[in-house]
Amino acid sequence: MARTKAVSDTGPIIHLNEIDCLDVLKLFDVVIPLEVESEVKNMGILFKVKTQRLTKKEKNRAAMLVRKYGIDLGEATAIALAEHSGIKLFFTDDLDARLVADRFNLEPHGSVGILLRAFREGILTKEEVEKKVTELETGSSLFITHDLVRETIREIERYEKLE
Repeated sequence: MARTKAVSDTGPIIHLNEIDCLDVLKLFDVVIPLEVESEVKNMGILFKVKTQRLTKKEKNRAAMLVRKYGIDLGEATAIALAEHSGIKLFFTDDLDARLVADRFNLEPHGSVGILLRAFREGILTKEEVEKKVTELETGSSLFITHDLVRETIREIERYEKLE
């Protein structure tokens, strides 16, 4: 079965790495722009993924997104790459980047959503997802509320009842 294509900015890669759960990204055919690869490498994260150099047109688009919406270059280049490549699935943990992605009909998902997908695909158990989402709250640089952690656990329980 073909994996779903996705473009990611730096956030989910960092946060999933911080909770030792980067492998869940293997569920997807993830592409990142060179700017994101550079940010990831500068943080010392070893992550094999397809990288893509932006065209001049995509770079101009990314620069416009930075100016107009005030998002970071990594997020902007990832959005420009997703738009150009026709890839709808966009991974980010940044609220502003999610709002911009929505404007351009991309489907933004964050680290929590990726963990939920791993649960639904049978890659992680309920207990593993609960542990990892709790670690996102307590042991990563991602800011998430305890309410989101509880809602994620409830979502897992609802999904189990449907099975």
